[in-house]
Amino acid sequence: MDAEVGGGTRRRSQPAWRQALLAIVAVTSAWSQTVAADDLELRSPSVLVEVAPGAAPDPGATAASGDGRGFGGSAVRPGEASWQAEIYREISEALYAQHRKRHPQDAHARWELQHFCGGALIAENWVLTAAHCVQVEPGLAPLLKDQFGRNRDEVTVSRRNGISLSRCVDAGLVVDTFRVRLGGDDLRDGDGITFRIDCAVVHPGWEPSKPHHDDIALVHFVADGLPPSRDPKRIRPIRLPDDPALATGTPVTVTGWGKTQPVDGFAPAARLTQVALQVRDGAECVSKLGVPAGDVPAAVICAGAPQSKTCLGDSGGPLVLAHGKPNYVLGIVSWGNGDCRANDKPGVYTRVAAYRDWIDDVLNAPP
Repeated sequence: MDAEVGGGTRRRSQPAWRQALLAIVAVTSAWSQTVAADDLELRSPSVLVEVAPGAAPDPGATAASGDGRGFGGSAVRPGEASWQAEIYREISEALYAQHRKRHPQDAHARWELQHFCGGALIAENWVLTAAHCVQVEPGLAPLLKDQFGRNRDEVTVSRRNGISLSRCVDAGLVVDTFRVRLGGDDLRDGDGITFRIDCAVVHPGWEPSKPHHDDIALVHFVADGLPPSRDPKRIRPIRLPDDPALATGTPVTVTGWGKTQPVDGFAPAARLTQVALQVRDGAECVSKLGVPAGDVPAAVICAGAPQSKTCLGDSGGPLVLAHGKPNYVLGIVSWGNGDCRANDKPGVYTRVAAYRDWIDDVLNAPP
């Protein structure tokens, strides 16, 4: 986590953007989504590091130190962000050992290769996250199978439309290796408890070609067997906001395992980290990021600080009031400036209050 929030990739030329991503897929294992036209990015890797036998590692990626203190962040005390979730893809020890044997120059630890996005626990079995963590691009949606695009309307859970959770689960569109971790602080230790993701619900308005709008999704998870016990001091849901108003200058906090060191590639932090920011005016956000006003709509929150920001790997994580008791999830890490060093460029977060009706519609759908 740097001094900037979110993770979004701005695209001035959609065809060029797609060509660049497809080239990354074809030529190398990429840690991050790269846009040649400018320096804005989503805060998650669009293409997961390949660990299949024979795959070449990303030569530009460097192992992270994992101390969680870079770019203006500080380590989170155990239980301080009890709603924090990690979305990750499981890599077996055997597959990781095979990868290291074939590519001894790749110093990435297994936990680094596994991490993908953050999220916030908002109900017993639901995590709120960013849509771009779930569906990056047709053909580049690592959490969802390719069939999702063709079946999206039929599996988008909704009480209003009479689409049940079981219909989404039975469709089997989530890649089996993706999981949710709750109660984790240090990814090196593999602490916390983990669950299998069995359904992902992307906001109907989200389109990968328009990443600055409706960047919100929900993932449903279940235990592999008997539900493990949850320590309420370490794992408990965070409340959803009702009031959309958030004054400029309001102090907020963002948590996640995003990159904390000035190294190339996708290098997440091992320790859960927090960064202190302030809500910024939308016009200031547009000016400092150099984007059209339409890319910073009313349904987002702009936040930043001179020496702090979020970075790649923080996507989907929660933005909360700095001293809220009780606390509310106000925003979701979405996108921002690709340079994670302190440069006073704010980041952009999905405003959760703008999507309360949609969230309630999903959570209250038939089982």
